[in-house]
Amino acid sequence: MDRQPVESSLIRSVGYDLTGSILEIELIEPNRLYTFYDVPFSVYDELMDASSKGRYFNEFIRDLYAYEATDGPPPPAAEVPDDLDAADSPE
Repeated sequence: MDRQPVESSLIRSVGYDLTGSILEIELIEPNRLYTFYDVPFSVYDELMDASSKGRYFNEFIRDLYAYEATDGPPPPAAEVPDDLDAADSPE
């Protein structure tokens, strides 16, 4: 399932599977991915429209739907310059 990044201090990304009524929410801290089951599309739609996605999540999703939690994907790696080794090699 594809997740979309969102503007939130709590939530990194949100995805929804219409056929399975599955909502995925990736939290920033801790880096965890929550899969919620039997979530109506209207709840996903309201979450995406909410001015505070974290507040909406805490009030209308968290603890109200069956879920599974897993460790989230690793955070993006810091970019390493291609010529990093060249700087340390003697000429």
